[in-house]
Amino acid sequence: MRLLLYKQDEICVLEEELGRIDKSEPCELFLGNRRRDKNQQRKVVMKSLEEKLAEYGSFTLGGREEKSS
Repeated sequence: MRLLLYKQDEICVLEEELGRIDKSEPCELFLGNRRRDKNQQRKVVMKSLEEKLAEYGSFTLGGREEKSS
């Protein structure tokens, strides 16, 4: 359980960082079209977020599979 909470907090930190990046963005945001987003910092954070979400998903799905076996 603690590990899941830890992973959730990592995700929250990345989301907060994205919020800061978005607020400081001098240009119009194109969040619905990543190809038009030229902000490299946001791309790095998004990649990290993708990895953390995959880790979190593997823990939650793995736990569910063990219980059903």
